[in-house]
Amino acid sequence: MNHFGEIFKTFRESKGLRLKDVAKAGISTSQLSRFEKGETDLTISTFMLILDESNMSIDEFMYAVHDFHRDDLNELLSKSEGFRNNSR
Repeated sequence: MNHFGEIFKTFRESKGLRLKDVAKAGISTSQLSRFEKGETDLTISTFMLILDESNMSIDEFMYAVHDFHRDDLNELLSKSEGFRNNSR
């Protein structure tokens, strides 16, 4: 498994959000807890929902995943999120 859950937990806690606050996105608190512990993965759609519920952009998250260094993937994700937000 990857360390996405651990990074997500750090962000969630830094924003003062509880598991049940994020679970409003349609995921159980137990599944979210297992994700944060690295015991399970989430579908991309569920992951995007919990990021949205946490007021965290995919760009912000991926920036943390890459130890706060921008790379081509981060640039692409940032542009695609901007396009997605503008087309709503």
